[in-house]
Amino acid sequence: MHSTNLDKIVRDGKKKAIVEFDFELNNSIYRIYRHRTNKGTGDFRLYQFTDNWESIGERTPSATDKKLRELIKITHKAFTHSILFRQADLTGLSSVKDPKTRKEILKEPMNLAVYSKLEKIANEKLKPVKREIENIQANINMLGDPENNKIKTQQELTEISKQIQEKQFSLENEIEEILSKKRQFLDELRSSLNSTDIELQNKATQQKRNIDELSRESNRFSSQLNEEQNRLVSIKKNLMLNKDSLDAAKEGFYNAINTPYRQINEIKKDLSDIRAKEANGISLVAKKKSETESIKTSLPESDTCNSCFQKITEEYRKNIIENANKKLTPIQQDLQYYEDVLIKIRKKIKELEKEQEKSENIIKNIEKNQDIVKRIEEKISSLQSEEKRTEDQISNLSKNISVISAKIERSHLKFIMD
Repeated sequence: MHSTNLDKIVRDGKKKAIVEFDFELNNSIYRIYRHRTNKGTGDFRLYQFTDNWESIGERTPSATDKKLRELIKITHKAFTHSILFRQADLTGLSSVKDPKTRKEILKEPMNLAVYSKLEKIANEKLKPVKREIENIQANINMLGDPENNKIKTQQELTEISKQIQEKQFSLENEIEEILSKKRQFLDELRSSLNSTDIELQNKATQQKRNIDELSRESNRFSSQLNEEQNRLVSIKKNLMLNKDSLDAAKEGFYNAINTPYRQINEIKKDLSDIRAKEANGISLVAKKKSETESIKTSLPESDTCNSCFQKITEEYRKNIIENANKKLTPIQQDLQYYEDVLIKIRKKIKELEKEQEKSENIIKNIEKNQDIVKRIEEKISSLQSEEKRTEDQISNLSKNISVISAKIERSHLKFIMD
């Protein structure tokens, strides 16, 4: 009801007016409840009958009214016109002389808004035909003015214009026919939309498979990238440790080189010379001992001479002993000298042997440190090559991941644009 008439529906002396209206829509039964008091306040409720009346209204009357309009899909104006049509009251329609205005009056009660959209679609479909006419006209202008072509083209234009008029007339008839085939067309439209949904769903499924495959490949590359990055960290750590070891080995090598020592050949020559002196000393000591033993052996041990077999006097024995002692004294002095020299020679030999052992150990230490330095340098060179290969591999994997990410992005955009 219009707001201007609402105050008149409450009878004098009454507190309020109540209206209940039951109707059926799409195989469901609904009830509208409205009341208005003599003070101007009102209430609006909406029910649906299943086993009992259940309230389906909103929290406010205005929201419930909006829901009702969405449910019945018709405005107050359209409802009023439709009631007038049923009561054969066409005065409002006949009094309007403008076709466009009549069409607007008919549009709401007959719910023709969708067909206005169809008319717009039809006009859009006519645009290519009109453009084709314009293109043909442009081609005619480019061809010059041959009389026969002009006549023929004029005929074609006339024919096309006729076809356009017929098409427009046909489209108008089709639009009129659509009014009677509303439900059938809507069903076909729903079916077409469902088909489109299936096609889009299939495309989306295929797109998802492609993206999943690319994602798996990207994950595989990412896993490899993580492994290579861990490997690179390990290589750099090993490089650092080996460089520290190389510094220590070089320090040991330089310390060994700077340790003073004699050449082995010089020591061996000195040992050879002094051992020759030792052998000569041993020979001289043996000779002197032999001379000493010979002199001692010549002394008589009994009272009878060994050569003449005469009795030896005490004086003779004394003289023999004195002469022997005179001979033994220088011999024993020489023997003592040779033995002392031999002791010194043997001491020198031991010193030279220790010096030789020390020099050999220094040389071995130099060679050992030199070999360690060489092996560490080779290891560092190998690790540096491996580091370069790993960095190249990481770079390639990063590029591959970027390419796959770009492919996934392009796939998303292509799906959205399609």
